[in-house]
Amino acid sequence: MTKEEALQIPELQIKPNSLVEDCFFYKMALAGKIPEQFKQKALSWLEGKENDPCYKGAFIVADMMIANIEKYGVACAEWCKE
Repeated sequence: MTKEEALQIPELQIKPNSLVEDCFFYKMALAGKIPEQFKQKALSWLEGKENDPCYKGAFIVADMMIANIEKYGVACAEWCKE
C-alpha cells in the first residue's frame, strides 16, 4: 500500500510517538510477530515510563496499529512508503 492510499483510510491516521513505538514493538514481540530480542529491547525502552500519563494510552494505540497490520497490511499511514 502506498502512503497516498493509506492517507485515504481513517484508521491508518496514527502518528506514533516514541512511547507508542516502544509499546508497539513490545506487543509485536510478545505476540511472536517479530524476533524475541525486540521484546527485551522494548522492555528496556519502556523502563521507567510507567508513570507517564500517556503510558496506558500508548498501549491502546499500539493495539490499534497491530489491528491495522492484520486488516490493511500496514500499521499506519506515516510508516508507508511514498
